[in-house]
Amino acid sequence: MFFCLLQLIVDLNIMFLCSAGDWTILPTKEIKTEEGSNVTLQCRLDPRVNLVHHGSFWFRADLSGWIHIYWPRRDDPGPQLLQYRGRTTVDHEDLRKGNLNLHICSVQLSDAGLYKCFVLTLRSSCTINMTVGERERNTQHSETSTGSCDRAEPPLVNN
Repeated sequence: MFFCLLQLIVDLNIMFLCSAGDWTILPTKEIKTEEGSNVTLQCRLDPRVNLVHHGSFWFRADLSGWIHIYWPRRDDPGPQLLQYRGRTTVDHEDLRKGNLNLHICSVQLSDAGLYKCFVLTLRSSCTINMTVGERERNTQHSETSTGSCDRAEPPLVNN
């Protein structure tokens, strides 16, 4: 039931995002990566706000479900889509600086798409279009970003 209520909130807010209203909507960014790499989707709010005490929600426009949910001071893997489970993290230190950075480990071809992140309490959102190319057979794994993929779930954030 909670997931249905959260999905309803997203559906309603997508309408607000389209109409802009008093939402802060950052321009769509493009990012290219290759299969098997680690990538960081970066959104920065302007002006910068400490986001540790605000929930943020990542989803893809073409999928029904959540890529990553961050509630104030904790991640919530419960409603996460299975294909992303254990492969996404949000950097809690970056949240303090107003950065909504989503790290995706071991990128798959199916990860390509339009990613959206929003912070309901601040009426802010950003969109990133990620394209994923096939990895050439004779190249070594390269990391697109410095995002950490060592842990599936970051610890709780202290005040």
